[in-house]
Amino acid sequence: MELKVGCFYVVKFNTKKAPVFYVGKMIGEDEISEDILMEFYRRGQDNRFRLPERPDQNYVSKDDIHVKLPEPTRLSGSRSRNESGLRFEIELGMDVK
Repeated sequence: MELKVGCFYVVKFNTKKAPVFYVGKMIGEDEISEDILMEFYRRGQDNRFRLPERPDQNYVSKDDIHVKLPEPTRLSGSRSRNESGLRFEIELGMDVK
């Protein structure tokens, strides 16, 4: 899969019990290790994805990037940060956090 800065992906994290999936936006790549720098979102109400209060950025291996997502619909809120977010017009088919 070709990876591109600015695109959204589902990233898999292996835990002791079961894999956990998060939506992340690619924001860079380490030229030496080729790890991918992702900015992670959290699932909120109505399947809206939002940035957390504290930025969550981390490098991940290309092998942990599960699937590329379509361009999201950007939802705007009135006053509350929790009312805005992103929605992906795709059935993810997995428990994305």
